[in-house]
Amino acid sequence: MKVTFISDTHCQHNLLTEDILDISPDLIIHCGDVCNSRNLLDNRKEKENFIDWYCSLKVQYKILIPGNHDLSLEQDKRVPKTIKLLINNSCTIEGRKIWGSPYTPTFGLGWAFNRARSKMNDIWNLIPGDIDILATHGPSRYHLDLATDLDTNELVQVGCNSLYKKTLEFNNLVHSSGHIHSCLKNNIINHGVLIRNGNTYINCSIVNDRVDKVNPPITIEL
Repeated sequence: MKVTFISDTHCQHNLLTEDILDISPDLIIHCGDVCNSRNLLDNRKEKENFIDWYCSLKVQYKILIPGNHDLSLEQDKRVPKTIKLLINNSCTIEGRKIWGSPYTPTFGLGWAFNRARSKMNDIWNLIPGDIDILATHGPSRYHLDLATDLDTNELVQVGCNSLYKKTLEFNNLVHSSGHIHSCLKNNIINHGVLIRNGNTYINCSIVNDRVDKVNPPITIEL
């Protein structure tokens, strides 16, 4: 099965149509932040535009995990039946079990699907032990999660530490995420694939911190 991963399209999804047509995957997984605006009315329009596009893709299976920018999906979780929305639950496609969560550690105010870092482990304890793919909006710590600390200007790894510890319980797991973009400042490139401790970690963020589409989808064979 050919699986394509994308994340953090932030309203730039139309720029991916040709890429996805060329790949022709069996399954596509979006790991969150389809929207960009913090105005709820505009956010809802952005969501609807994305859903129309996602439904139009000639891909048999489509999975969506929301992100912190997807305020309208937190408010209204209804999506077409052709899209499987994963919010702390799983689905099985052609014998492959996928579990997804939109939750990320709280930062700032007014974002969707945020939870205190001290409470994140409550979510990760829900992950079944028999999954093949873990799809979360945010990365686990130490895996393609570099960002610049705004106070010190130093590079820090901002992924969720309790999620990192949870992934260590698996072997041969594919863990896809986004949330932490590649960034022009300090030449940070988070987009990519990292194989470590027997698992495959993917950051499939499409945009950089200026919300420019700079990265292609990532595809693997399962």
